[in-house]
Amino acid sequence: MNNQKIEKSGETINIINQLENWLKENHRAANHLIRTGYWLKEMYPQADDAMIIAAIAHDLERIFPLKEGEVQPPNLDWDNEEYLLWHGTRSAKFLEKYLKDNGASSALIEKVNSLVAYHEVGGDEKKDMIKDADSVSFLETQVDKFIGRIRKGEKTAENIKKKFDYMFNRISSEKVREIAKPFYDTAINKLNSIL
Repeated sequence: MNNQKIEKSGETINIINQLENWLKENHRAANHLIRTGYWLKEMYPQADDAMIIAAIAHDLERIFPLKEGEVQPPNLDWDNEEYLLWHGTRSAKFLEKYLKDNGASSALIEKVNSLVAYHEVGGDEKKDMIKDADSVSFLETQVDKFIGRIRKGEKTAENIKKKFDYMFNRISSEKVREIAKPFYDTAINKLNSIL
């Protein structure tokens, strides 16, 4: 497939389908990633292909162990901006290689990289849309996993509640907050049920 075909509207569908299938085989949170793409399209029908690709691959780095000499921030908390930017940038680098290997144009790769690098913190309309979709998908798909961390003694209920609050409160759109609210309420109810 040549790069010009990929850039035409709708023709990145092959890359999106390939990426979703690859994630299903390789990423333990593939459902969260794919649902992030779903929610992005559902909430923001104007989302372009670069945004959809960024949404479904935003946490790509979590598949790959640290390479020798690679240093991660000392504070891996979900609200630490240094960690969030490191995580986004690292995911963008792995996605860049994946896209190159699958025939994406440099223009598409550049758009996707910027979106993925800042998916946790937002910063402009498109990045905020991806952050919003990530939050909704998290509240829909990741709550049981995080509550499981309490049962395993890895996290406290207070810490997990802060995570749920953070994911809900970082949503930039009131319309999206309305969509996320039932998921958030369910998350809090599940959390309260184990206390």
